[in-house]
Amino acid sequence: MEEFNIQKPRGATRRKKMLGRGAGTGHGSTASRGSKGQNSRSGGRTRVGFEGGQMPLYRRIARRGFSNYPFKTEYTTVAVGALEVFSDGETVNRQALIDRKIVRRRTSLVKILGNGALSKKLTVEVDKVTAGARKAIEAAGGQVVGAPAGAEGATREGQAKPAQAPRSPKAQASKGDAAAAKPKKSTDSPAAKGQGEQTKPAGAKAAPAKSDAPQVPDAPQVPDAPQVPDAPQVPDAPQVPDAPQVPDAPQVRSDPEARKEQ
Repeated sequence: MEEFNIQKPRGATRRKKMLGRGAGTGHGSTASRGSKGQNSRSGGRTRVGFEGGQMPLYRRIARRGFSNYPFKTEYTTVAVGALEVFSDGETVNRQALIDRKIVRRRTSLVKILGNGALSKKLTVEVDKVTAGARKAIEAAGGQVVGAPAGAEGATREGQAKPAQAPRSPKAQASKGDAAAAKPKKSTDSPAAKGQGEQTKPAGAKAAPAKSDAPQVPDAPQVPDAPQVPDAPQVPDAPQVPDAPQVPDAPQVRSDPEARKEQ
């Protein structure tokens, strides 16, 4: 069979479903959307993860702690035994590993592990090399170039603290200059000895220490506000005479004796 005679198998391609083009297409009327509801309207689709109003799955699952997944650094690992395909004296780097199809082209970082045995003298220039792989490469007469020395073959539990880098000569000189700039109290001069021998009389007050800071002038005094004169006195209202007294009404006797007298 020739290349130009290759045919697609039956069912590999299908006609596009005709929607909204009348009943003759077989999908007329509601265009396979149903009669009513949100999904039958234009633009009425639901978002991804929507579950009809109940609590969706991505909110039902608890989220705790911190994940390093978006920020982690991924390496393509290569066993040191896989470097046997190279010849003596070759340089092993990312491009050389891609050419030998040991790693893929999209690989960004390469790490050499200590698995396997190596007998070739190679110069390894990759991003990271474990302590076991470095030992195997140097035992074969090769060398490791460019890989960081502090992050090789150390586990998290038994990882030793990195040694502090020595201070630069400039930092040491600045520290020495700061120490030399501090004034030292000398007691060898005769004037100092004489001052030390003098004794202060009993009850003498110590002289106040003189400050070199400039004196701040006093703030100007604000004049007093003018006095407001008193308001004029209002005369008292005239007194209203008392109302005349009304005489008492005659008392009416209601006892039986008064009735007899009548």
